[in-house]
Amino acid sequence: MGQQQLPFLRAAQTSIKIFTVFLAFWMLAPTKSSGQCDCALVVGSGQGVRVTYLSQVPSAQNLDNACIRIKGNFYIDDQQIWNLTNQTQVYLDPGASIYVEDGSGINATDECVFQKCNPSAATWGSIICLTNSSITMDRCSLYDAQTAITLNSSTTFWLTYNRFEDCGSGLRIYGMQSQLNHQVKNNQFLDCSYGIQIFGSSVRINYNWFYHATSNIMIGVNINGGQSVAINDCILTNQKLGVEVNGTVNNITLNNLTISGNRGVHVRDCYLNFGVYRSSIRTQQEGVLIERHQTSLGSKFGSAVVDGSYVSSISRSAIKAQNTFGNGRLHVQGNTVRPAYDPPSFAHYGIEIDFVPNSQVFVKNNWVSHLSYIPTGTTAPGGIYLKKCQRQTLVEGNEIEAGPYGKLDQGIILVESKNVQLVGNSVRGGSPWMDLAGISIGKSPENVLVCCNTIDSTEIGLQITEAISNYDIAGTVFKNHEAALYYGMVAALSDESQNHRGNDWGNAATTWDGVYQGNFAFIPYTRYFVNSSHLADDSKITVNGGGNDDDWFTIENEAEYTCSSYCGHTAYTPVFAAPGGSGTITDNDMWAADDLGDLPGYTAIHWDARRDLYGKLVQYPGLLNQNATIDDFYEEAEEGNIGVFHAVVDGLVRLHEPPSNIAEDYYDAYELLADRYADLNALDETIEEADSTELPGLLDQRDSMVADIEITLAETVVYDSIIAAAVPQRLNDLITLNASADPEADYEEYQQDINVVYLNALYDDDWDFDSTTQAAIDAIAELCPQDAGRAVYDARGLQEHYRVPTWTNCAPIDAPRTSATTPKPPRNGFVAYPNPVTDQVQIILDAPAAAGGWLLLTDMTGRILTATPVAVGATGTVIQTGEFQSGVYLLQIRQANAPVLQQKLTIIR
Repeated sequence: MGQQQLPFLRAAQTSIKIFTVFLAFWMLAPTKSSGQCDCALVVGSGQGVRVTYLSQVPSAQNLDNACIRIKGNFYIDDQQIWNLTNQTQVYLDPGASIYVEDGSGINATDECVFQKCNPSAATWGSIICLTNSSITMDRCSLYDAQTAITLNSSTTFWLTYNRFEDCGSGLRIYGMQSQLNHQVKNNQFLDCSYGIQIFGSSVRINYNWFYHATSNIMIGVNINGGQSVAINDCILTNQKLGVEVNGTVNNITLNNLTISGNRGVHVRDCYLNFGVYRSSIRTQQEGVLIERHQTSLGSKFGSAVVDGSYVSSISRSAIKAQNTFGNGRLHVQGNTVRPAYDPPSFAHYGIEIDFVPNSQVFVKNNWVSHLSYIPTGTTAPGGIYLKKCQRQTLVEGNEIEAGPYGKLDQGIILVESKNVQLVGNSVRGGSPWMDLAGISIGKSPENVLVCCNTIDSTEIGLQITEAISNYDIAGTVFKNHEAALYYGMVAALSDESQNHRGNDWGNAATTWDGVYQGNFAFIPYTRYFVNSSHLADDSKITVNGGGNDDDWFTIENEAEYTCSSYCGHTAYTPVFAAPGGSGTITDNDMWAADDLGDLPGYTAIHWDARRDLYGKLVQYPGLLNQNATIDDFYEEAEEGNIGVFHAVVDGLVRLHEPPSNIAEDYYDAYELLADRYADLNALDETIEEADSTELPGLLDQRDSMVADIEITLAETVVYDSIIAAAVPQRLNDLITLNASADPEADYEEYQQDINVVYLNALYDDDWDFDSTTQAAIDAIAELCPQDAGRAVYDARGLQEHYRVPTWTNCAPIDAPRTSATTPKPPRNGFVAYPNPVTDQVQIILDAPAAAGGWLLLTDMTGRILTATPVAVGATGTVIQTGEFQSGVYLLQIRQANAPVLQQKLTIIR
């Protein structure tokens, strides 16, 4: 872990050097004057002056240790450079501004001061540099301006060692700039509402200090609509928000920043590439919050990255990314993270990632450590929380721990996700144990690998609940748990193996190696393939839903997986591409499509599985028209509540997409813009190395390229305004659509109610819920998700806005050994009813039997126990089972020249 802390140490060392420079300058900087600006020289367009232009006042063109008062507007014109040196005092009346025209400039050095004329008067306006003007300002002070300096496109500006204080904005930058023609370095921005606002592109900001005496007021850097912006080596202290990024296009880089205050970095509605690197962020709320980031535009792919940083929060998630769209990548790697502490009052995770439908997610090599004291009975933080990550997610090499004074409720939480690899992570709960689970997986239906993790000192080691498919649990070490494994109401079909290979249970549990709870009727759906060593000690396995441990396992002494081979799987690697394939129908999908029948405790789980299946069929329509059961399910779901709720979620995914009539032009424009910016950056590198003979031609080429970019930028502004105008109506349509659902069960009603709260909050952009709404959210959040559906997790997400989310295990059950009251339709050739069975089982065929048919009952080794002939044309038969002991058997139908059909049959006494 020492290496993981090095980026923070380097950032701290750099910050100390920067702060030392700022402190020295602070001591030398001039202070505000208390005089009434009784200057002999008065200029400007204000009443009684009528000297508007510098060219009209030759005596003012060069001022050394002078005093000048400006009323109204004053223009630096005629391609002149206004030189101010040696503590020249510039006093400005309320609203007064200085305009620097095309080809003209200001050169202010040696502790010049710009301030309002009367300390009790209103603020002055701004120094406004128009296109192709210039400003050089070194070691000057600017007080009490609306915006101290405003820079328009293609301005040359060199701003170093200046002090901006008590301004609405210290510095505003608009339009295309050249990184070769500017520098903003070693300045102080003190007690301003905004330090720097960037509305332009190709801007670099280095080694500046932002400070406000009162927290929750100042935004250090605001980037709005820009591209190719880099903020490097800055200190932002006591900020309402350190860096705010809104609606940018591409290549926003925050590097080696030190941020403290209410919130660190907030990124919203940005495209393609954004990154936070090697920074130190300590905040009250989120350290880094990324919302609605688009990782792709057409064929252009990008990423959002938080890398090599130290991030801590007091009351919110330290690093949070939510609603990330596009087919690119989201990386959180190599960070040192401190979850909420002392005690947390809102969201409480180290790293939280929520709703990533198509982007790849990589959470790698982070150290998440909770060190602070949590009072007894207080809900403690969680380490890494991933929700609704749908494409590919890799969680690898992370260390999650509670220090000697810390506490964690959960280490790694995975909810409503699929295609996930949890590999090589270490979870240590500390003392006392982690209250819930080291690794907790719920409502994550398919393709999950839990490989080579170490879980220590948690009440539950690995917890898995609800419908699953294609799970591998391999090479993992379990130490010191009340229950090492906990399966709650799991539905996993028998011919899709759920493997346990190469795990180390030697020091697993003080009480139980395994706890399995669920309806006994579901044993045929929940068998796991394990090595015999897992069942060596039956006394450490308990089954709360009926049956014995050997009912739940198939013993296969196959070769065990090893960590060196990624537990037999191919590791996910970063790629920029849309998810491929055409999908497949699994047995889990067939279970979802079937009528469930009377299986207590599984109705909400089955409904969620049906929602997942419907989403798959919408994504892969080629799966239709191949299977009557699937087709019937799709038609029913499309016309019912499942179709409504899917359409609501799909509408949220597409909320900020362009309307169809501009979609092609929109993506073409943004792809062209990304290409032109890349070409511009390459040209700037060439210009930096060019000799004097090459430079004029290259600069002309750059001017032409900038002109083309500005044309395309103007097009994108129009497209963005069309999209923004469409969002309220889209939300209103989703609210109406959600209201059209007619709930038939509690879990459907919960989903509709939570959708109402979420959609209305989005529409109003208001997440401060009143007490009535909070009570409604809390009532759903505290339910068991196995009974109440995925709306429970959505409610817990809404709780993050006002309290610590509810995380509790569902109460244990001891369901009676009952069977369905009516047979299910035939599947895979026939159905056995009832199943489980006591004395007699009915076999129903899906087609009349051909000649030479036999129905066999065998044990699991294949030994034939009964053989019953099936008459030609028969559609079913009955066999007696009263003489056989409890256990799992095989029913087989064998017919001449036909494949063998078989299903498992559970007999109980």
